[in-house]
Amino acid sequence: MGSEQRNALLAVVLSGAILFGWQYYFSPPKQQASGPIEPSVKTEQTSTATVGATQATAAAGPIEPVVAEEEFTVSGAGASLTFDNSLTVKNVTHNEAGINFNDMVGNKQPMRVEFDFGNGFQTLRFAKTDTDNKFFNAATETTVVTTLTDKGVVQFNATSPKPFKYR
Repeated sequence: MGSEQRNALLAVVLSGAILFGWQYYFSPPKQQASGPIEPSVKTEQTSTATVGATQATAAAGPIEPVVAEEEFTVSGAGASLTFDNSLTVKNVTHNEAGINFNDMVGNKQPMRVEFDFGNGFQTLRFAKTDTDNKFFNAATETTVVTTLTDKGVVQFNATSPKPFKYR
């Protein structure tokens, strides 16, 4: 075997060792659960602290978890976005778009937003509040506000007192 072939083989073996070693030591831990995690419903006990927390939550949005699927539409500036209460985008239209949204994305894999509050990514259901384009999930105290810019770009702004990740 020539020295160039030996060096090339050594480079491939070392690169593989580094790649697999890096994934072994720095990859995120795998989750044991195989399905989405549903938020648990907590029963409230009557106490002065619980009543104060309940009143604060009632002012921010509904207390009961939302189960049924609802669809909402945000439109303006020649654009329209339809999504459900789990923040799954169902359809997007724009006056200047040349391609249909469902043809581009497909119906089998919708554009969905999932949240992780430390228990793995899960789909949350939101209820519409009294404020336009504002949605609330009581179980995680998460508020989502949708806005539509002048250029037809839809934005979801999610806030929660608890730390979270989304994808």
